[in-house]
Amino acid sequence: MYKFSKNRIFSFFVILLFIYGCGYSMREAGVPRNDFYGSIAIPMVSGVSALPGFEVEVTKALRNQFISNTIPVVSEQESDFVLECRVFNITSEATAYNVEERVINSYSSTWRTTRREKITLHMDAKLIERSTGRVVWHIKDLYDDDSLNTQSDPLQHRDAERSIYRTIADNLAERIYALTVERF
Repeated sequence: MYKFSKNRIFSFFVILLFIYGCGYSMREAGVPRNDFYGSIAIPMVSGVSALPGFEVEVTKALRNQFISNTIPVVSEQESDFVLECRVFNITSEATAYNVEERVINSYSSTWRTTRREKITLHMDAKLIERSTGRVVWHIKDLYDDDSLNTQSDPLQHRDAERSIYRTIADNLAERIYALTVERF
């Protein structure tokens, strides 16, 4: 049978005291260290977009993310923090093609049509403490991307494109929420 010496027991308690005394603590992943204090204002996201109303979708995704995590989203005059976001670039890059070779009047031609494209959204985001004007965090190029299979019908393609943009907006909203609550 193994006997514990007084030195080993003392060393064990010293290590525990050191770990908990240095601020380390156990917590669930995704839960802020301390509760986010105060409220936040999320004004309309600005930027350039090929889709009308896209900025509204990004703003709605951000607000829903904070509201669903019980952080009050209020007007700018009543808030403790202001989240400013600006979409500055949206790119679409073809990643897969359908290739068809045709012979017209004895000339051979190759026709390429896009089968899949990668859509990338770049955003500038910063959290400002409203009372002091201090920038809590600022990320100049926060981005996310997703793939889109092209549709032959233009209306179906536009709907699929909107769905991809919503997914990207939701992903960015989750990352912005995590950046915000991890600071507190």
